[in-house]
Amino acid sequence: MRKTTRLPILIACIILLFPSLPAYAEPEPSSREVLLEEAMLQELHPVVERFLNRIYREKYSQFGCERISSINERVTAKRQKEQAHPVDALHGAKYFEMTVELCRPDGERVELYLSNESGASRYLVNGYKLTPAASSGVRRTSAFSPE
Repeated sequence: MRKTTRLPILIACIILLFPSLPAYAEPEPSSREVLLEEAMLQELHPVVERFLNRIYREKYSQFGCERISSINERVTAKRQKEQAHPVDALHGAKYFEMTVELCRPDGERVELYLSNESGASRYLVNGYKLTPAASSGVRRTSAFSPE
């Protein structure tokens, strides 16, 4: 075989043996998901604002770029052989835990950990994490009991 015919065959073999990997991207959220997140953030706004006022000792806390980064559905354990999970919700009831991320005007990032496991089904802040703007280190973390 001539050298000129080997090159196209070699390229074809490489393409067949090593196909390009598919591009993985996060799917764009549907408009319904965006609207549901905005509605939930609007409902959580008083809780978030009260908590930020408390930890920053401000009368009016400023924040932006808020988003819900995770939502987890939980079910309280029914009493069986092992001990039940200690929550305020009735045994066998559903409750939700979520993480809300937001940023402050100085660039500091705040993660709030909320759940609605209380008897009134209100969302309460269970903990938080503050990350300074110019650092990847965590400044403060707390398992906070609001009331």
